[in-house]
Amino acid sequence: MCLSGEAVFGPEMFPRPLLVSDLRARVRGVVAKPFKLVYGLEVLADGEPLRAGDDEVEALVSIVFVSFTVVTWGDGERGGDCSLVAERLSEGVISVTGNDRAFAALKISGEVVTWGEVLRGGDSSVVADRLAVGVISISGTDVAFAALKNTGGVVTWGDEGCGGDCRAVADRLTDGVVSIFGNDGAFAALKETGEVVTWGDEACGSDSSSVADRLADGVVSISGTKFAFAALKNTGGVATWGDRRRGGDCSAVAGSLAAGVVSISGTMAAFAALKNTGEVVTWSDGGCGGDGSAVAGRLTDDVVSISGTYVAVAALRGVHEGLLVLSGIGQNLEN
Repeated sequence: MCLSGEAVFGPEMFPRPLLVSDLRARVRGVVAKPFKLVYGLEVLADGEPLRAGDDEVEALVSIVFVSFTVVTWGDGERGGDCSLVAERLSEGVISVTGNDRAFAALKISGEVVTWGEVLRGGDSSVVADRLAVGVISISGTDVAFAALKNTGGVVTWGDEGCGGDCRAVADRLTDGVVSIFGNDGAFAALKETGEVVTWGDEACGSDSSSVADRLADGVVSISGTKFAFAALKNTGGVATWGDRRRGGDCSAVAGSLAAGVVSISGTMAAFAALKNTGEVVTWSDGGCGGDGSAVAGRLTDDVVSISGTYVAVAALRGVHEGLLVLSGIGQNLEN
């Protein structure tokens, strides 16, 4: 188990039946600083009995010492001033996610605290009851947020046109979601069945109907540019959608993406796919790394990983080949 905090002790086995309050009293006898008792990813409340499987007589419990607080500065209206929620940010924060105009902090209790520009995600009051407990991760577009809950459900808020409103697909987001990816204005949620659900700004990939049959199952990961998405399937194939000029159209290299792809990296407006043969396939905006023709001879094999910046892609080859940097707006660097 790995939780962010000053320190984590455990998990340790404790016999059942045992009330959480009794266990807390035991810990207080030897620990002077604040702590949380955690079972799995759930913070245990006093008065609850320790829970485990029906046939188990012991439960694994972690003792987490949390001391993270939040400090902000910069434009006060866009997240630099957190004074209105400062008390709630004084302890227990384990991560902070920002979009262009606001922040959302996740606490170890599963609560979410937001601040910044009100209409861009800084005000989550309309979904406050759903963000009070049970959230395990937060993703963002430029002006909205999506929270994944421990039930597999999704909660959204912020700019409705850019991902803050998921009502059109709400029935598909009630459970089973395992991860959420956001680009400039749309979200794509991956479900445990391998299905992908999209919503937000159509210009950024909220409409995936053109590849709906390929996103119904078997997807293992999702990558994005600012305006498009690419899904990697368990067959090694790739499906893309969104702005056709910025990664959403891979028809020019479709034959190379039909099978054998192991990872995808996106820049602002282009994608690069790594195949199990060590070959790299690129598509879309050549000025953002979508054209690897200048170094094509060195991208046919032996590449072990790829990574993208805003406008370039780097490929790591075998130890004798060094590092390649592909850029449509700068000089290609080799060695």
